[in-house]
Amino acid sequence: MKYYPLSLNLAQFKCLVVGAGKVGKRKLQTLIKFNPLHITVIDPYTVLPSNFLSYPFIQFKKKSFEEKDLNHHHIVFACTSDIELNSTIADLAKKRNLLINSATKPEQSNFILPAIIEKKHLTISISTHGIGPALAKYVKNEISKNIGPEYDLMAQILEKIRPLILKLNNSSEDNSKLLNQLVKTLVPVLKKNDFQTVAKLLKKILPTPLIPYVGEIVDELKN
Repeated sequence: MKYYPLSLNLAQFKCLVVGAGKVGKRKLQTLIKFNPLHITVIDPYTVLPSNFLSYPFIQFKKKSFEEKDLNHHHIVFACTSDIELNSTIADLAKKRNLLINSATKPEQSNFILPAIIEKKHLTISISTHGIGPALAKYVKNEISKNIGPEYDLMAQILEKIRPLILKLNNSSEDNSKLLNQLVKTLVPVLKKNDFQTVAKLLKKILPTPLIPYVGEIVDELKN
């Protein structure tokens, strides 16, 4: 089985987490980082800790799962310790064409979660297509050793400069060449925290109309 890699804007999605035990809490910790529209958590036995309930988009219901709980949700996580219940939730969710992740039987899911390296402006995901989470974790640790703050700083520059470049109405090919040149040129310099050279290179590489923005961009990097 091969999974199609996809990045979702969770601000548009309502999530349902069934099971507030160890696995459910771990799923919640990850979901919270990506600001979903809403999360409903259901568990008849475990009370969700107050640190989760402090988020305005999280609602906890101390009850058993019912099919109607799937209503108005887009993404479902079956995280209970009951294998049969998780299977039932997965089947019901798939009949409704919902995204479903089962904690006990990954083969019943229609999506799986990758290992994640998360920076402020950069997220890297690693997947073994469900074959070996231990390998994904190992690869994550190996990659993390080589992902320094310079990559996050480069992402910060692109966040500011890319929209400005696109407004110049050049061809997509020219834009691509310019952005690739920026990344290849600036990342080694950012690794040294040499912001003075970064400013000089930006002024050298960028089209004339964008040069006035260089000072502001570099100042934000320093902060």
